[in-house]
Amino acid sequence: MDVDHLLKSGFLKQNKDQIISIVIFHYLQKVNLIENIPAFFKNRFFLTSFVFLVWISFFDHYNFFFHAELIQQKNELKKELRRLKIETAKNTIFLRNMNNSEFMEKYAREHYLMKKDGEDIFMLD
Repeated sequence: MDVDHLLKSGFLKQNKDQIISIVIFHYLQKVNLIENIPAFFKNRFFLTSFVFLVWISFFDHYNFFFHAELIQQKNELKKELRRLKIETAKNTIFLRNMNNSEFMEKYAREHYLMKKDGEDIFMLD
């Protein structure tokens, strides 16, 4: 029988699933996929360890992405801590100088535009 005769008779359409499974089975027998895999990868301890590592790395709640976010948050908090330490140091110096009348006079002139009697203030921007 040739292929044209099988196509015309409808045999291929009726038995399509069976023919596909037979072709795949014969292909896999020729290729021998399982025999080509190295013995190391067939080891059940390796497979178990590999599946465990993949699960922990990607599917677990505390996966790589979660840890990356934590590291990023930690770095941001360190930057904020440095900024707050600098601001605290500036405020400490300011509080120490609050008792100094010369400093308070200078601060009032610069920030609140206060002046002595008989002075004129000119704003330059």
